[in-house]
Amino acid sequence: MKIKHIIITQKRSLLAKLLKVGYRKLTVGIVIMALTTTGVLAASKTVFNSNKATTNQVDSGESGVLGMSELISQKEITNDSLSSTPKASISLPTPTPLVNTPTSLATPTTKPESANSSSPTPLSSNQVLLKANFEATGFRNTSIFSYTTQIFKGDTVSFDAGKSTGNVAFYEWDFGDGTTGVGKIIKHSYNTDLFNNYNVRLTVKSNNGQTDTTGGYYIHYIGEPRMLISVEPIPEANERKYVCGQTIGAKANTYSPYGEITQLEWEFMRGAISSSRESDKILTTRTTDKTGIIQYFFGCNTVLEDATLQNRDRNAVYSFVVRKMTDSQGNKLIYSNNNYSGGIGSLAIVVYNP
Repeated sequence: MKIKHIIITQKRSLLAKLLKVGYRKLTVGIVIMALTTTGVLAASKTVFNSNKATTNQVDSGESGVLGMSELISQKEITNDSLSSTPKASISLPTPTPLVNTPTSLATPTTKPESANSSSPTPLSSNQVLLKANFEATGFRNTSIFSYTTQIFKGDTVSFDAGKSTGNVAFYEWDFGDGTTGVGKIIKHSYNTDLFNNYNVRLTVKSNNGQTDTTGGYYIHYIGEPRMLISVEPIPEANERKYVCGQTIGAKANTYSPYGEITQLEWEFMRGAISSSRESDKILTTRTTDKTGIIQYFFGCNTVLEDATLQNRDRNAVYSFVVRKMTDSQGNKLIYSNNNYSGGIGSLAIVVYNP
């Protein structure tokens, strides 16, 4: 009986050791499964050390084994019951080894340069089209002459070179009256007493020395503000030459800086206009309103008679003359003997008898 008791005691001690080792291994396995990927390597090392320590404890028979033996029932274990009880098989999960797999980096590839990928080379300043151009405002709308750029003394004209193109760095003006100016936008007044046509020119320059100059731009300068008149034939004819047997007339275009023209006094006369007023040459007089139109029928016999009086061959000269013009403010423009044309406005025509 004593020997039997010793055997049972040894078996109990061995079983307790085995259970204690299995319990520790199970606990380590659970901890390993909870670790993150970054801690797997450290967990694997811990398991390795723990297993080694446990093995040492089993081999050396540490006192801690006795505590686990209390889990075994105190009833007597027979050889048959011990041998019939299956041994628990506890397997540790194999820890996943930590592999430092480098992140795959895409190998940079050099993109071939396309023939059209480069920015276009800007044109050099020598290739920029430099062109001088401008516009002017501030003129009198007199409708007297063919010019649309009529001004009086003291009128101010504004010049704007904004229509110029190219890389303009400098603007230079020549106003035609002996004065000049600089700037993109500039104003100028004419103050002479002489009736004249002034040629205005604009020169533009770039930083690299390019230049361009405008052509003729004429300003019709009238001088002191005054009443104006021009006379044109009705109908128009080449060189103002007509054939007899038709009605021919004249129309006056007028302007006053003070008010509207209200009355014109006409003379229709035989012969060319002169400073002398021979009564036998005046065929008729007429007063018209601002429309300023006078007409006369030229019979062929009358033309022949007048041609003989003028010592001309089958053609005669006639003149439409405005002697006086009045505006709504009472201002008058009157013919004087000092007027070289023989009137303030006049028109001479030639009528033929073929």
